[in-house]
Amino acid sequence: MPMDINRQKEQFSIAYIRTIVAAAGCKIRNEEVDDDSIDFDIVGYRDSEMRQTPKIAVQLKCTINNQNAYYLAKEDIPFRLKQKNYNDLAREDSIQAILVVLIVPEDPKDWVSQDELGLKLHNAAYWLSLSGRSPTDQKTEQVYLPRTNLFTVNALKQMMHDAGYRR
Repeated sequence: MPMDINRQKEQFSIAYIRTIVAAAGCKIRNEEVDDDSIDFDIVGYRDSEMRQTPKIAVQLKCTINNQNAYYLAKEDIPFRLKQKNYNDLAREDSIQAILVVLIVPEDPKDWVSQDELGLKLHNAAYWLSLSGRSPTDQKTEQVYLPRTNLFTVNALKQMMHDAGYRR
């Protein structure tokens, strides 16, 4: 019996994020229980000038991209988030928390391509901070992830730098 597609998406998204985190020179610290809509923390290394050890809390989601023209034409990527996750991430507190959404092709066989030159993971992850937004009383809340917020090694390094100097 094949693995449930939602489990596959979960496992693939974790591998994808771990790849970015490792390449950025950071580490993942897993949460024991996901009570506050935080799947894990990304922790950087503190240099002597930083105020604190950089840390970003992450809620990770994975969704299917059907590659249709409507989706590809959008400037921002729409994603529907459950009320609890939205409200937890919208709280203002001392730890920076972000939503990361990985978008994958419909067929799991298209998530990876590999040859002698390398391994390529398809498609892309985007991030969004909801900190300071008003809570919602709806069952779900539509958020929009800017395409400019691509979750890359350089983007993560910049977030870690900013988190290390934040008050």
